[in-house]
Amino acid sequence: MKIFQGIDHEIQRLYIHWDITTKCNYNCNYCYAKLHYISKKQWQKEIDIKTINNIITSISFSSLPVFLGLLGGEPTLSKNYFYILDKIQEKILFKKDRNRLYITTNLSKDLEWWRKHPKLERTFILASFHPEYHNKKTIEEFIE
Repeated sequence: MKIFQGIDHEIQRLYIHWDITTKCNYNCNYCYAKLHYISKKQWQKEIDIKTINNIITSISFSSLPVFLGLLGGEPTLSKNYFYILDKIQEKILFKKDRNRLYITTNLSKDLEWWRKHPKLERTFILASFHPEYHNKKTIEEFIE
């Protein structure tokens, strides 16, 4: 029996969901991350560079292809966001042909910020739309 694996989906892959920050510019009452981190008194926290380096180095040792997700809070608000991207590119993404990265963002950064965002190979941007924080203009920018 053949199992449909979808586009670029593999059963034998290390899937990692990494909340790189718990900072967020939205205050959604349904946010699972906020509820989890507030209960642990860790809301609005950042991790330090040493911890970032340790996590990325540990992931780089995987014998399986890696599918790494950056989330939060809002990951683009992390003061270390671009540092993390650089290190992932350097130590993980190109180590194996099938390694991938995804970034889940509320796309609250303006369109110019995204136009300047580095174009990363093997990387997907997942948009988490929050209509309660947008008007017609920002919705059109979000779609663009």
